[in-house]
Amino acid sequence: MNKQPIILVIDDDKEIRDLFKWMLEASGYFVEFGINGLHGLKIFNEIRPDLIFLDIKMPGMDGFQTLKEIRKSDPNGDCPVLVITGFADNSRLVDMLNLGAQDYICKPFNISELYNKIQSVLGISRVA
Repeated sequence: MNKQPIILVIDDDKEIRDLFKWMLEASGYFVEFGINGLHGLKIFNEIRPDLIFLDIKMPGMDGFQTLKEIRKSDPNGDCPVLVITGFADNSRLVDMLNLGAQDYICKPFNISELYNKIQSVLGISRVA
């Protein structure tokens, strides 16, 4: 029996979290949430997910700081991180990739793009 992939979504926007929950759980993924960077880091250390979606712009600990802390706890980069961004500024995305993110997805995003990113990063076929 295959293990159900665990995806951690770290985003301060409740609507984004609800959208991820609806899309991912409908496809058979187990979803956990961090409501900000500090909370997301705590959840990451507790559950060690298979994949993280991480927002860049959050109050308090932003995505840059959160990713730095995740990589301190996961120096081999075993847990892939996909950045969620509404920024058109490519330099911010390059900075996140340089910090250890694998890829990014821009808001607004569509469902097929989201599933393609997950499949690519986890190397699995879409569940549903």
